[in-house]
Amino acid sequence: MWEESSPSDGQSGTISTVHANSAAQGISRFTTCVLQSGVEIPYFAIKSNIADSLNIIIQIERRPGIRFVSQVLEICGYNVQTDQYDLKQNYDIDVVQSESIGAACGTKSAIGQNSS
Repeated sequence: MWEESSPSDGQSGTISTVHANSAAQGISRFTTCVLQSGVEIPYFAIKSNIADSLNIIIQIERRPGIRFVSQVLEICGYNVQTDQYDLKQNYDIDVVQSESIGAACGTKSAIGQNSS
C-alpha cells in the first residue's frame, strides 16, 4: 500500500493506493490492513473511523495498453447493525478491448446527481 500526505502545504487530505479487483474490494482490503496493524481499537470503531475518514474510492483498471477509471464509489458511512459500509456508486464504465482496432471502447454511466 502506498500513501501520499503533505500536511505542510496546507492541504487537508491524502491519497493512497490499494491493489484490488474492484472499488468495494479496495475498502475491504484497506480495512483488513488496519485490522492487522496491531492497534488495539475495537472492530466497529475501526470501520466507523474508516467510513468517516475516506470520501471516495476510485478504481483504475488496466487492460493491455491502457489504464482507465472504471468505478468511483462514495463512502457515505458505516452501519454497525449490518456491519456494512454504505457505498454509493457514482461512476461506472464497461470497457471492451478491441483487437481489430487496437483500442478500447466502452459505455459509461454517471450514476450520482449532477453538482450544477
